[in-house]
Amino acid sequence: MSLEEDSMRGGEKREEASVRAGRIVLLLFVYSVIGWVVEVVFMFFLYGEYCERGFLYGPYCPIYGFGLVGLGVLLKRCLNKPVRFILLSMAICGVLEYLTGAVLEAVFHTVWWDYSMFQFHISGRVCLETLIPFGILSYLFLRFIHPKIAGMVERIPARMLYGLSTSIVLVIIIDFIATVRRWM
Repeated sequence: MSLEEDSMRGGEKREEASVRAGRIVLLLFVYSVIGWVVEVVFMFFLYGEYCERGFLYGPYCPIYGFGLVGLGVLLKRCLNKPVRFILLSMAICGVLEYLTGAVLEAVFHTVWWDYSMFQFHISGRVCLETLIPFGILSYLFLRFIHPKIAGMVERIPARMLYGLSTSIVLVIIIDFIATVRRWM
């Protein structure tokens, strides 16, 4: 193989990595929006009115995006074992939610959610009564919905994917900075 061919392959690898990163960013964003919508709809049915959800200004909750993408990566081999997947996803979601709550409380001196009204809670940050639905819904989402969304994302041309993912990252960075300024 010539040096020229080797450098071209290096460029192809960088492009593949860039496309993969763009797809991950897009999936994180889409799942963050879906999580926000589900939470807003759930709260509407629970309280009969619109309740603002999420830490950021925009209509997305990044914890759902990171949670679903993370579960998809960590538990990919368990998708054909629903009980194992659900139990492991409950544990992972519990740790993620607990740590997120603890960090937000420590940094912003505000309690963002409180599950202390439930019987099986840990410091009000997580509870079994919500982890069970999280585990089940995570399994159903990743087993049946994720393949369809991932398939659509894979069909997006590389240039468009790059523009979309870059725009998403910039919007979320600006939103994060504005949110931090609001709470500090």
